Amino acid sequence: TLLATWLLEIMLAGMNEAIASGGTGAEVRAEIEALVKRHAEALDPKVCFNLFSTFGRDADVMLFYAFTIDAFDRIIGHHVQNGNFRAAVEFIMVDLRNRRDRVAGLIYRYTPQLLPQC
Repeated sequence: TLLATWLLEIMLAGMNEAIASGGTGAEVRAEIEALVKRHAEALDPKVCFNLFSTFGRDADVMLFYAFTIDAFDRIIGHHVQNGNFRAAVEFIMVDLRNRRDRVAGLIYRYTPQLLPQC
């Protein structure tokens, strides 16, 4: 757990450096996604989300991790917080269409925020 978290932190710092120097960080992003896929069960979600917020240049990496560990409320919350209500609704309707057991709770939780916006 500690080693995987440490590697994630180093990779996030490397991606930030690449982006700060004018690059896209795409190569490092791919390495981070591979690390997350291989070691998702070894990574502590609370620590990882804290790292993502600390190194917050690329929300796509955080969203990828959240999807990998089924933290769908984090994904919807991210879209709602950024005012991207359509993306939140599309995520519920498209990406979660085969996970009906998870959708009901998320719809009840976010409907008051999403309904007036759509």
